[in-house]
Amino acid sequence: MKAGLSYDAVFQMVTPRLDPDYRWFIALELRAYTLPTKDVHWDNEPFRYDNFATSVSWASYGDAVHEILGPERQKGLFFVRGQIDVIGTNLFAHSDEFWYKAVP
Repeated sequence: MKAGLSYDAVFQMVTPRLDPDYRWFIALELRAYTLPTKDVHWDNEPFRYDNFATSVSWASYGDAVHEILGPERQKGLFFVRGQIDVIGTNLFAHSDEFWYKAVP
């Protein structure tokens, strides 16, 4: 914090099923695109606390995947992971995968 460093970070929700029949997809400009991850980015964020912590939250799982379409939008096996890169240094980290099952 005192050094004035900042970071880039990514939180990902990942569907390991990359099925070609669009079980998890988004629609943009009348085209469908498979969506293996949903990413939340923090770019050039300053460190605000002595101990690093950041979070992302939604009121419900449905809110987290509201833009995703397809039959497995709210059911299936998924995992989340995160990564951080301290800008201007060699410091970075990647979390372990945390698996979960979403059921309707």
